[in-house]
Amino acid sequence: GKEPKADLVKKIFSTRKKIIVDDKDVKPIKDLFEEFLSRKSYTSSTVKLYKILFTQFDEAFKNITVADFDMAKWIEFRNYLQKTRKMKTNTIRIRLSKLRSFLKFAKDKMGYPIALTAFPLPTEEKKKISLNDESYEKVVAYKPLTESMRQIKDLCIFQCSTGLRISDLKRLTPKQ
Repeated sequence: GKEPKADLVKKIFSTRKKIIVDDKDVKPIKDLFEEFLSRKSYTSSTVKLYKILFTQFDEAFKNITVADFDMAKWIEFRNYLQKTRKMKTNTIRIRLSKLRSFLKFAKDKMGYPIALTAFPLPTEEKKKISLNDESYEKVVAYKPLTESMRQIKDLCIFQCSTGLRISDLKRLTPKQ
């Protein structure tokens, strides 16, 4: 952490002290993942998403260090997910947002020197799918033959009426 001026270098060299360099920037990023997860209290589904991310990150960059991960590597990982893994934009966005959370935590809470100051995410693709009135009435009038088809019909009508996704429906409670 000191500027290497000539008199300082001469003093260190002449006293023959062993210089210890902080190894935080040479630590492989994959070694930080488990520490990160152990310090967070995520649900099992979120932990699973992070583990998938970390596996894919390790496939893209074997033993990359904290010092070597910069904006070029961020873009390279995004391209890896898109071109090599053939992922859709929204899935890439989820992976990169998880990576961003990890990197910010590693920098702010764990003290690692992460070079990134911005974390560009791809624009979310919003699919606008809707039924016209005639199609909606056909769903309402449909008489299902099985219990599972009745549940699907009910979910479809509920989604059309509320605009909620299935993942949002699963989180509803009777109080809501």
